[in-house]
Amino acid sequence: MPLRSTVKKRIRVPAFRASVNSKHFSFTYHDGWKYADPVKPIENPIDALDSDFTHFVLHDAKGNPRFMIHHWANSNGNVNIYGLQRIRTQYRKNRNGTWRWDAEKETEKSKQFQRKLGMHPSEFLLSEFLHRYRKFILAGARIRLVLPTGTDYYGHELARVNSAPLIERFFKKSPVSVDSKVAEEAVYELSLNKRRVREILGLDQKPKLGA
Repeated sequence: MPLRSTVKKRIRVPAFRASVNSKHFSFTYHDGWKYADPVKPIENPIDALDSDFTHFVLHDAKGNPRFMIHHWANSNGNVNIYGLQRIRTQYRKNRNGTWRWDAEKETEKSKQFQRKLGMHPSEFLLSEFLHRYRKFILAGARIRLVLPTGTDYYGHELARVNSAPLIERFFKKSPVSVDSKVAEEAVYELSLNKRRVREILGLDQKPKLGA
């Protein structure tokens, strides 16, 4: 169930992006996503994949997709986030006519984008995601970050390391369940005790007089 089908239009600018010029970013929803490099032939290709998960995408000032959350909301409103990742945008052409994705240039471009947003783009994107879903979270919906475990140790470590700053700021420290025999997943619950989460959800705001 796509998240956007149940979320009403925002009526106020959240505090975390109140000082960010809106020309620097935009958001879109997609019912699926095709993971593939836009150039060929390429020396270091991404693993091609067609995903039918809902994707919430952060774009830069030029409209280029830069970071995304792929997730699934079930019928009771709970949401599993299966990935929050950077999108490849930086390539260089070799003398032999092939292409190569430039990881160093990608990192530098991400740092430039971060300076525009005032925080890491992945944190900015997740903050917006939670803001849009806040009424359902406050009504009891559960948000979970699902990371892979199991036999692919490198893949699990990479996912864990990349997600560590987000877990520290938004989720409970320890996974609530790990079932390597069935799902090979570690599930981290959103923590309503984390300062960033409480700010986004408005839990620490004082009510107005007479309200």
